Amino acid sequence: MILNVECAIDELTVFNVKLQNPFTSKHWIRLKYTHLPPLPLHNGFDGAISFGYPETTSLDIPPFSSIEELCDILNGFRDNRTPAEQLLWAFYDGREFELCTGSYMPVVLHQDLVDFLKMPSALMATHTCWSSALFNDRLKSFSHWNVYVKNLKGMYDGRVHSELLAKVRDDGVIYGDVHRFESDIRNLQVRLIPVQKDGVIVEGYTAKANLSFGLEFGV
Repeated sequence: MILNVECAIDELTVFNVKLQNPFTSKHWIRLKYTHLPPLPLHNGFDGAISFGYPETTSLDIPPFSSIEELCDILNGFRDNRTPAEQLLWAFYDGREFELCTGSYMPVVLHQDLVDFLKMPSALMATHTCWSSALFNDRLKSFSHWNVYVKNLKGMYDGRVHSELLAKVRDDGVIYGDVHRFESDIRNLQVRLIPVQKDGVIVEGYTAKANLSFGLEFGV
């Protein structure tokens, strides 16, 4: 049989499924199929930009899946004091990224964002435009999705068995096998977590789009 698990946009990718019939240690399970959004391009930047004097306001950039999405986020930054003024204008044509300020006020970029965008300085004065060559494929900092199932005798790391059921690449290829449960469970908890290229696992990820996957099981 196949259990279909779904998640809506803006929900945490941690799923709790109450089972009518519990799984036991005799049951096997494997990841059969997935319909997942693209992996994040980057996990975002805390305090990405700051502006204002003498009181400074900081705005964060959440995880984003493409430079195009980053442009939408940057174009949406406003000074919400009356009147609400747009702070930045961002453009991308598939190769060249351009970031501009208007006449409202200067903006300071976080150094990590400066490095990511390949900009010359953290301070952007008014009436300033900077550009750089950026490519989605080269900037992608995530490697794959990890799918964990609570109480699973999952993948072996050379010392112990983890709760890792499978790994899923951005192109949909699944790396996983049949695994069994350590003991009986009535509530199935599944976690879908993106993994960075450096191996860092990003907990608390919020879905950027609707997603679903199928868990095949039997005895």
